[in-house]
Amino acid sequence: MASKTAQKQFENSFKLTVLFLLCSGIKISKNRWNKLTEHLVNYHLFYYDCFILHSVIFGEVYGVIDCIQTGKSFVELSLNLPCITISILSTVKISALYMNRGILVDLIYKLKDIHCENDNEEFEEEVGERRKAIMDSVTFLKAVILLMTWISIIVQVMFCLVPGIIMAYDYNKTGELVVMYPFLVKYHFFEVYKSSWWPLIYFHQVLATAVTCVNIFGCDTLLFALCFYVDMHFRLLGLRFENIVASTKKATKENLAKAVRRHQELIELVNQMEFLYSKSTLFHIVTASLLICLSAFIITITDEINVKLAYFTFWTMSLSQISLICYFGDMLMRSSTEISETVYKCQWYKADGDAKKIILLIMIRSQKACKLTAWNFMDLNLGAFTRILSTSWSYFALLKTMYK
Repeated sequence: MASKTAQKQFENSFKLTVLFLLCSGIKISKNRWNKLTEHLVNYHLFYYDCFILHSVIFGEVYGVIDCIQTGKSFVELSLNLPCITISILSTVKISALYMNRGILVDLIYKLKDIHCENDNEEFEEEVGERRKAIMDSVTFLKAVILLMTWISIIVQVMFCLVPGIIMAYDYNKTGELVVMYPFLVKYHFFEVYKSSWWPLIYFHQVLATAVTCVNIFGCDTLLFALCFYVDMHFRLLGLRFENIVASTKKATKENLAKAVRRHQELIELVNQMEFLYSKSTLFHIVTASLLICLSAFIITITDEINVKLAYFTFWTMSLSQISLICYFGDMLMRSSTEISETVYKCQWYKADGDAKKIILLIMIRSQKACKLTAWNFMDLNLGAFTRILSTSWSYFALLKTMYK
């Protein structure tokens, strides 16, 4: 009964993430569907989303080139740069998972097995209360996912609905239809702002925005959930190590074997997460400063309230993304190294010589943090976040000086 509750808890915390990843063309369930649906999701949906997104990116890039050729102001040029960057970022993130979705599915199911297995274990009353508090901390993960959901919805609304509302208002006031789009685009083969196809082009941009938000939401919330559960099980492993020494030599040996095996499993899970996310995280780290500073620059120099609101939500999304990624990475590092402290708290002095040697090896290994990196260039922790903010501020100050 306990394992069923844990399984339901685990699945519920991944529910929105699974849905969004499915919309991106990544099925992380082993359940078999009918052949046609399975084939469409696994082999076509991802490329369909890429076509929608990259056709808009092409129009935006061509629009930037046109701005440069026609000598338009840097303000007009800067409006497209954050949108192009975030669109490419979403592609990089989702592609890294799509190309390794087999490893991803195995990782999630292994973590699910560990979670259900931990829920079935028995502890003494005092330790059991601490364990229950750790298991119940899933509320925090749900709050983070809810926050990311609302930010994604608000960004979608501000970028996609506001231009349509302004068009309707101006048309009602002047009787003249002035075409506006969520993004500044230009295509060589026809004039988008004079085309009778503008409703289709507008809808196309709305779809591209939805694809971008879905890709980023799915990838980021999956990383948050994985970090959260691995962190949880590192802390539960710490409780196990505190009570590792039993009344008999045989029981102590069995407890050590189980704990060491679980420690190795968690280390392997972190290594798999690093493999899945390290390259896309490097691109995110590199572009985060650019996204934050450009959004802040646009907010401070534009006079149009709709542009201010749109890019404020964009700035909020960019800042919350990178801050949460660094926070969960830092949380994972701390929980993995705290194993060493919990091992020291056990009654190691009551164990025999062989057990003491194993306990010492565990302490030595756990002093090396399990961590996520930006392809080994930077560790994901709160220190990395402060460096990103510092770089963003430097870029922002430089842009303001150049603009003045």
